[in-house]
Amino acid sequence: MLAEKRSLRRFLLFYLTSTFLLVGIGEYLYYLFAKSKIIEEEKYYIKSELRFYLSRDTGLPDRVKIRKLKEKGVFNVKIAVYKNDHYVYGDFKPQRIYFNNESWVQNGKVYFLLIMPKNWGKIYVLCSKYINKEALKKLEKELMFFTLFSVFFISLSAFFLGKIFLKPMRDAIKSMEDFLDDVTHEMNTPLSIILNNIEILEMKNIKTKESERIKLASLRLSKLFKDLVYVKFNKNRKKILENIDLKSIIEDRMNIFSLFAESKSLKIKMNLKKLVIKMDKEDVLRILDNLLSNAIKYSPTGSCISVKLNVDRKEKLVVENEGKIKDSYSIVKKFMREDRRSGGLGLGLYIVDKVCKEYSLKFNIDNKYSKVRIQIDFSGVCV
Repeated sequence: MLAEKRSLRRFLLFYLTSTFLLVGIGEYLYYLFAKSKIIEEEKYYIKSELRFYLSRDTGLPDRVKIRKLKEKGVFNVKIAVYKNDHYVYGDFKPQRIYFNNESWVQNGKVYFLLIMPKNWGKIYVLCSKYINKEALKKLEKELMFFTLFSVFFISLSAFFLGKIFLKPMRDAIKSMEDFLDDVTHEMNTPLSIILNNIEILEMKNIKTKESERIKLASLRLSKLFKDLVYVKFNKNRKKILENIDLKSIIEDRMNIFSLFAESKSLKIKMNLKKLVIKMDKEDVLRILDNLLSNAIKYSPTGSCISVKLNVDRKEKLVVENEGKIKDSYSIVKKFMREDRRSGGLGLGLYIVDKVCKEYSLKFNIDNKYSKVRIQIDFSGVCV
């Protein structure tokens, strides 16, 4: 279910981001087009007013004529007259004029420059008018409503599309979870029988190469089974916190894992100092089993593994082996394996990381000089 939710979130994020980006670009371009149309209408209005006025009077516009026309409501733009690039008179005086342009927009105003006939000299008539604010507000209001409608419609459609597209994956995940439930349930009884019978054979001092191989295979299968059970059912398990001698438990687990180490001719060097912690014993075993199993599994044949605990009074467990990790960040993700040839489900470090987070333990992975060094700080749970 987590994978399904992550996929749905990614789909929605990509779909909504790309769609809103396209809609935003479209709205912006439409706004520029509509605004330019409003400005062109204002220019046309100024030009029409000016030419209508000039058609009624053969002389240049002067202060008296301008004032009278405005009082009558005939001429509704501001006007300024320039001769030889110098201001002569008018009812406004802009700070900057572009004599090479017929029109321009500045500070929310539209300017129109008319060059008078040459027989009057080098005369410019500059007209100005504020852009129609009502038209702009109407345009912005329409775009705002369209944006709100787009957000609602696109978000709704994205959600339902995501549900439709992800239904096959949801069904596949459900089938896989049901399969894991059945597998873990069916594995438990035969696996217990095999391990119990191996113990009986050892008690009777019956030891052969074949029995050792069966034991190794059974222990490996047992670990895989425990990892699956933890990932699937850990939320429902009640934890029992108790004082645990970590040094003693590591020594006990090494007796089991020494069989795996011998099968690869590995040497294990241990430097363990006593350290008592308060944790659930099953969680401690999961940490130790997965760290030791990984170190043995990924170490080259004939190499050496180092296990240190509470050395120099540092309440830390350090497991070091030869090897290389390409991505120490991704390696702790569920079902992540860098080398599939070594087998496993890719759950070991994921489980270690998960348990450490439950107890707020500092968990660190270093990979330098062809050495993989995994360190867990137990200072937060020490007794």
